[in-house]
Amino acid sequence: MASGGPSSTTRGRGILGIERQIKSKEEKVDKNISEAFLDLKKLMEKASEMSLTAKSIANRLKTRKDVTEDETILFKSHLLSIGVGEDTEDPVTRKTSANESVYYRDLARQIANMIKPQLNVKDGGQIPLTDLYCIINRVRGIQLISTEDLLNACLTLDQQDLGLSLVTFPSGLQVIQSDTFSSLEMDIEVANTVQSVYESKGTGVSAQGLSVSTKTPSSLSFQRLLSAEERGLLVRDESLQGILFWPNLFNNN
Repeated sequence: MASGGPSSTTRGRGILGIERQIKSKEEKVDKNISEAFLDLKKLMEKASEMSLTAKSIANRLKTRKDVTEDETILFKSHLLSIGVGEDTEDPVTRKTSANESVYYRDLARQIANMIKPQLNVKDGGQIPLTDLYCIINRVRGIQLISTEDLLNACLTLDQQDLGLSLVTFPSGLQVIQSDTFSSLEMDIEVANTVQSVYESKGTGVSAQGLSVSTKTPSSLSFQRLLSAEERGLLVRDESLQGILFWPNLFNNN
């Protein structure tokens, strides 16, 4: 009596068909992976070329008498922000370090060498830890570090007397701060900016507004407004539209 189920031949064809589909998908995946690594290799080669070009331009700028040192540093900071570092030193890794303590100290030193020259010119002596994390990993390429690695490394900055330190504000914002940073000078600068906006537009300044005008991260801009307010240079107005900071007209200092 004939069975109503599928024959062994049909079952065989079905299994072979599935195996062929699986094999075809695996071949496509292998091809895509190969192409991805090929593109990555090209990208890394291009990044290396850009780094050499940046270093060449920076060296030429040093010999130009009509280009100031601050302008040269500013040019380097722009390159750094897009992940092109002039420094060709190999990235510090755990594998190349004797232990974790050495790793964090060497990583901190490398970070300081990378950002310290640009910090005072472009960022006013401070940079949020979150922004630094993005910049460092862009420069390191595939040798990425974790947020924990960055934090532990930055905790050693002050101990190593590298001219930088990690500062945590009451708001929770953490920044890397240059030892030459003056909170008084920054508070006065922020207050003058707010005063200028008040005189020209008759309005206060929000953290976002200060961020746009000074090209500073909004988190850092808000902290600087709070600092100027605490010093008595500014007052705030809170409404449904947000927080605006105004010149303190009662301040006669």
